[in-house]
Amino acid sequence: VEDKNFAASWSRGWAWLCFLSTLFTMLTFCVDSSRFKYPERPIIFLAVCNNVIAMTYIVRGSIGSESLSCAEPPVGGESYLAVDGLESASCTFLFLILYYFSMASSVWFVNLTLSWYLSAAKKWSTEALGNISSYFHVAAWTFPAVFAVGALVLHKVSADELTGMCQVSDAAAIPFMVTPHTVL
Repeated sequence: VEDKNFAASWSRGWAWLCFLSTLFTMLTFCVDSSRFKYPERPIIFLAVCNNVIAMTYIVRGSIGSESLSCAEPPVGGESYLAVDGLESASCTFLFLILYYFSMASSVWFVNLTLSWYLSAAKKWSTEALGNISSYFHVAAWTFPAVFAVGALVLHKVSADELTGMCQVSDAAAIPFMVTPHTVL
């Protein structure tokens, strides 16, 4: 219980710090969006992804992990930790948000580094980078969706007892977490 309380307060503190810093970035963009052209533009999408992740941790801390990661037995009794994430709609939704946006954040980081490389080393102009920005969006929004749907279809989602967050099950960590992040 002590470890769970520490993990909850630790993650909630970092989530608030992440939320505020990414919110500042997004508000800066809203004030003058013309300042954020390529190669800097992917920073905004990276901030949006991390802001959504932070909000998820904040909500989990506010309403409690039991309401998000536990499943109700069919006939009375006590709720239990969702072993298969599809047992609980809230666990499935939590997984989709966390997994999708964390993977999208990783892809946006790759897009950011690629933009900077093309700009600095290959001397691409802002307009040339803007012309290929649709490819950045396709990669950043579809690649995570394919993996998230794959994890759901294969029932590779489970709740973590320590954090109370629904994530890729331990048995599927290599194909759904390690391999995609290594490739990225």
